[in-house]
Amino acid sequence: MPELRAFLTWQAEAMTIEGQVPEDEVMLPIPADASQLFAIEAAADGKSFVLHGPPGTGKSQTITALIANVLSKGKTVLFVAEKMAALEVVQRRLAAI
Repeated sequence: MPELRAFLTWQAEAMTIEGQVPEDEVMLPIPADASQLFAIEAAADGKSFVLHGPPGTGKSQTITALIANVLSKGKTVLFVAEKMAALEVVQRRLAAI
């Protein structure tokens, strides 16, 4: 039963950006800065995290690039957003790619 408990709980931890993310192993259909690349790489490595920030900070751009990169590697993504508008923005951007 311990395995089930581990699956049902998640401990949030602060992430720190260390080193440089090599861009040659990342499929980037749209531009991404260093912090966005860090999130894209973390997702590709199978890490779970919450991406949050105020409006206009590039969250939907990051999520679009993150999803495109993970899908290009044959993986699946669960993208959850509080607002339907966020889902629609990412969906439109992915469709444009």
